[in-house]
Amino acid sequence: MLTEKIMHECIKKLLANAEAPKQEELECLVKLMSTVGRQLDANPKAQMHMNAYFERICMCSRNTTLESRIRFTLQDLIDLRYNGWVPRREVEGPKKIDQIHADAHRDGANRARAAAGGPNMRGNRGGDYRSAGLDAYGGPPQRDNWGGAASRAPAAGGGASAFAPAQPAPPPAKKLSREELEKRVRGTLDEYFSTGDKAELSESIKELLGLSEATQVFEQIPLVAISKMRGVDWSLITEVMMHLCGGDQPTLPKPAVQEGTRSLLNTMGVEDVMGDAPKAADWVGGVLGALVSAGVLPLKEVATATLEAAVEEEGEDGQLVDGGSAWKLVGAVLQAVAQNSNQAQMSKQWKETGLHLDAFFPSDIATAT
Repeated sequence: MLTEKIMHECIKKLLANAEAPKQEELECLVKLMSTVGRQLDANPKAQMHMNAYFERICMCSRNTTLESRIRFTLQDLIDLRYNGWVPRREVEGPKKIDQIHADAHRDGANRARAAAGGPNMRGNRGGDYRSAGLDAYGGPPQRDNWGGAASRAPAAGGGASAFAPAQPAPPPAKKLSREELEKRVRGTLDEYFSTGDKAELSESIKELLGLSEATQVFEQIPLVAISKMRGVDWSLITEVMMHLCGGDQPTLPKPAVQEGTRSLLNTMGVEDVMGDAPKAADWVGGVLGALVSAGVLPLKEVATATLEAAVEEEGEDGQLVDGGSAWKLVGAVLQAVAQNSNQAQMSKQWKETGLHLDAFFPSDIATAT
């Protein structure tokens, strides 16, 4: 039996050269980690090591010098860990010869008994038991409290039968934490930037919608791009958002997009995102402006959400306004609208909001002007 320490040493050697990995070593790594990963992750003392391993595995999954097959296999391994080491589909291993013979013998016996009208090896009766006034277990039919027939199961140990208990509903899927959602979103974006496969992008996001709210998924795409993917081409982020939110059958529905926009802008104000990424207002404004141009978001909704983002007390400026980011963001939105339509159309849409641009400047600057 190999010890846990030896497993860690093997993994470290297979990941020793993450910048220029060998494909055969990565294939061995995936096989090994798929087998022992659950056990290693269960040890609290190994969490720091496991996190470090998967940081390197994520790095390898984005290495475009590797074959797509290898990168997808690595991404599957990442997903496996995020899913608690529960595979998407159960893999049935090869059977032994004696198991095959036993299955064949049992199936043959069942067919013979069914043809003769006798009980089969699974406990059911051959023939039409209902016509004889019996239930599925050979006894008189039981009645439930509403006068209908009730199912019953054999009692343990071969004694008197008892009513079969109702099967409990399956537990709801565990929701992802913010950190887990960030990792999944980043992996999805990395995969799309590598392959350009929009169908796969939609499927990956649909999987996330079963584990997180649609508003959270919408919010995290630009936030992950800002905080985790420095230097990313924001035209690609706009392309992703337009694909997921636009069209006749969007992956992210309009109500979730509108609510997600408010949540996104509020988070940007509360967490002072612009303090770490001064151009974030321009980037996000460009994405929201594209959605406005496509008819996914009303311009007034974006402008109002910008004013109301991170307001601590009624009557005071929100933190986007007070920090001088609100006017930059709205300016970027209007610029994107003008680029996707024309200046006259942009002016008309802005007039219909009923808002004034000086509202987006800090109060001391607006008063001075």
